[in-house]
Amino acid sequence: RITRFNRACEALTGYTAAEAMGRIFWDFLVPPAELQGVREKWDALCAGDFPNQHENHWVSKDGTRHLISWSNTAITRGQGEVEYVIGTGVDITERKRAEDALRASERRYRLLVDNAEIAVVVTSMTTGKVLFANPRAYTLFDVRADEAVGRQARDHWVCPEDRDHFVRALTKTGRVSDYECALKTATGDARWVIVSANVIDYGGDMAAFVGYNDITARKHAEEALSDS
Repeated sequence: RITRFNRACEALTGYTAAEAMGRIFWDFLVPPAELQGVREKWDALCAGDFPNQHENHWVSKDGTRHLISWSNTAITRGQGEVEYVIGTGVDITERKRAEDALRASERRYRLLVDNAEIAVVVTSMTTGKVLFANPRAYTLFDVRADEAVGRQARDHWVCPEDRDHFVRALTKTGRVSDYECALKTATGDARWVIVSANVIDYGGDMAAFVGYNDITARKHAEEALSDS
């Protein structure tokens, strides 16, 4: 039964302290679907397993749900028997929504990148190692998925005669657009590509986000036409 109900609880739930005092909190604040989990945490606290943490929803007077992150402890009397449980909660509803929206956005972005016709490679500007590559990049560079991430990539960005110019331009301006060149795959095959790159913050690491549009077939057709 509730014996203390502070102003933050009143503001969150819409119930006054007078309306809440003496009531069993899970009878009117906890959604029925979450009652079992709350009771299990409660029983653990009463058995002496404290402090503990838990997340569950509270339902306000107007029916609005708030996701609360709880840090719980207890006050005991003489023989260690729990007399009061103290729950300190932080409303994380908006943070959770933002996290869910971010995850959904990341899933959509990953779906687009994984199915793109352009090869995408993200490479650390510090170590030169591949941090990410999409399936089209595996095909372009003739590498398996487990071989792509973690390997040195700078030597394979563009062909050797163009590499220094490309790296200088990317380092100086943070961007290279529509750079046409030839490169060699892991198996030694030559591929013609149009490369565009941007320097981005990739989880705290400055990285090159490089896109390759494979124009080998077009180049071969142009050469055949020229010969003809």
